[in-house]
Amino acid sequence: GDTESNVWSCINRGNKPVQVRLKKTNVSPTALPKWNRKYGEMNWRSIYNKCYSCTCDNQLRWFQMRLLHRVLPTKRFLHLCKLSDSPTCTLCFQGEQTIDHLFWHCETIRNFWDEFESWLHNSCPHTLRFSLAEKLVLFGALENIVTDQVIEYILLSAKYFIYTCALKDTAPTLQTFVHVLKNRFVVQKLSAAQKFMSVNFAEKWLPYLELVS
Repeated sequence: GDTESNVWSCINRGNKPVQVRLKKTNVSPTALPKWNRKYGEMNWRSIYNKCYSCTCDNQLRWFQMRLLHRVLPTKRFLHLCKLSDSPTCTLCFQGEQTIDHLFWHCETIRNFWDEFESWLHNSCPHTLRFSLAEKLVLFGALENIVTDQVIEYILLSAKYFIYTCALKDTAPTLQTFVHVLKNRFVVQKLSAAQKFMSVNFAEKWLPYLELVS
């Protein structure tokens, strides 16, 4: 009807009108009660803000938004939509590939995170007391844990890397991720230079340069 026509008209004009309408609505996304039942009440305003504050990369933002809204096409999601023969994780074959399984509980992914954490600690001494946790990995935020924009960006990039590997039924490796991160760093550095923000970019990345050098 008229409502449907208005929605599609809004979408056809681009992302900005859609964002404006979403910000005006007071309706809570249906995914939030499901997350809250499993992980407890969380500061969703902070979680959604981190998705946008840590990166200008629309690919990463769109990926995280789909994760938060529980519409990321995992094997279980595709199976429910009758687009996959099985909901089983093709990385470990030990359970259904839900969002939390794919990014945390999968044995193959846990091995990746263990290597990731060791790499981070060995390269950046200031992160020695930093440790990953399920909610931090999934949502980019955790109560009583202070993170800066660079580590939030690195974590988001790592999650997206895991997802792209899962789409190809390929186990993620730290070596390949480091290569991907270095390429992303170069692109971000060039983008900062074009916006005359090189000094600010250099200051933020200074503690993490060993990761991308």
